[in-house]
Amino acid sequence: MMNTNLFSFIPSEWEFDAGIFFRIASVLVFQRALRRYYISDSDSYAEICRKDFSKQNEAMTEFESVIMPLLSPEGLEILCDGAQRSRTQKTELISTNVFAQKYLNVCVTNSYTQAENCCVCSKCKRTLFALESTGNLEKFSKCFDLNKWQKEQFHYKCECICNYDSDSYAKDNVDYALAMGNKLPSKFVAYADQFALRLGHRLGHILKVVIHNPHRIIEKLQGR
Repeated sequence: MMNTNLFSFIPSEWEFDAGIFFRIASVLVFQRALRRYYISDSDSYAEICRKDFSKQNEAMTEFESVIMPLLSPEGLEILCDGAQRSRTQKTELISTNVFAQKYLNVCVTNSYTQAENCCVCSKCKRTLFALESTGNLEKFSKCFDLNKWQKEQFHYKCECICNYDSDSYAKDNVDYALAMGNKLPSKFVAYADQFALRLGHRLGHILKVVIHNPHRIIEKLQGR
């Protein structure tokens, strides 16, 4: 594992557009001391085969299996590894590892230097969902705040069910949870939950505008 402050100098959204290049830059610092470097592939072979590489608006991470080998300099082979398994299958493999139970870090928030899991970002919740499905979630209480997950888990599962057909991460987690015999909210409950959340966010935004900027409401009512 490499300890670097590289991500302290970039906006968090760059992770999806150029995270590959930042990680490779860190590897290349040690290229004279390395002959081969393995990077975990985000997708399984099945998911890679379903990708549409003609799309121009995909995140750079979608193409790491193609990009990584092309970034290998002379004398150093950079390889993507692990595509023979899905993300949930990989999570299952480490779920009984005592070192992972103490030190697993997956967080993609801005607090990169803290090396702590926020438990509310997309990757934290995705990992916690999979760990819960394995039945080993409680063993990860040293590296995750499970109280935060308990507050988030129902809404996140509903979100995954709603995004099942459009998000490979959601599909992987839902399929794995069902395969492991875990109960999930029905589609009706999931869509109702997500609608209520969006409605609540919208009403909350309107309420803030009314409280802090009442003149804007008055101007709209007056047709300005």
